[in-house]
Amino acid sequence: MLDAKKIADEYLNWVKGNYNFLQLEYSGSIDIQTPFIDSFGDNISFIVKLVDDKLVLSDEGFTIWNLENNGTIVTRKNTHKRRILNSVIRLDNAQLTEDNEIIKTVYKKNIGQAVHDMTQLIFKINDMTMLSSSNIKSIFYDEALEYFNKHPSMYHKIPSFSIIGKSQLSHKIDFGFFTKEGIKLVKVHNSLTRSTVERAIVTLVDTADYRKINYQENEKLCLLVNGVDKSKDNTINNIDSLAEYNIDIVDFTDKKEVEKKLAISI
Repeated sequence: MLDAKKIADEYLNWVKGNYNFLQLEYSGSIDIQTPFIDSFGDNISFIVKLVDDKLVLSDEGFTIWNLENNGTIVTRKNTHKRRILNSVIRLDNAQLTEDNEIIKTVYKKNIGQAVHDMTQLIFKINDMTMLSSSNIKSIFYDEALEYFNKHPSMYHKIPSFSIIGKSQLSHKIDFGFFTKEGIKLVKVHNSLTRSTVERAIVTLVDTADYRKINYQENEKLCLLVNGVDKSKDNTINNIDSLAEYNIDIVDFTDKKEVEKKLAISI
């Protein structure tokens, strides 16, 4: 039987041992190298600098430069990708400068949560490598929300909320559903990548204590994904990895599967 406390402790120890914080003498800033990998195989990193009485986290423009240098253009005005980029940044209470620098400004006391949030924000923006101009009609979350709202008798959901994990970091749950099989907590992702898998496992492990108290571990974590290509080996590997932690995948493009897994009745 899996020991949730042991896994949580090992994860937190791994995080502490693999984040690197480097003082930059020439600027007085701190360079943060995370152990997490972006869509192009680079470690996600950013800096923290003191401005007046607040801390500013900045990727120094690298995230968007890297996307566009690799063929994913997200800054062109009046395009679906630009609207998605703006929405993702706005929802995370961050800003995009004229130089395409992603910044987040926080009080000193909130720096721990801010480092976590900045890492997650860069993950989300990197997910845009999987978006296709031909099939993006709206932000995926809004599309999913609209669908569920149109079928209130079929889907009994609660709106997004956050869970504080053992690490004291906040993990956002996009939807909660009352289903035939019990409560299901759902996180929404544009695509199923290795980073998506890692983040889901982190959420599951870090929130184990909270969920045990509030749900008696009867709930299930699911990932609602905007299309799952099971013909690819890496997709199958990702699904198998999640299954080891009893995390389920729901393919939003397959409405029969959505009904089967998330509806209160069919």
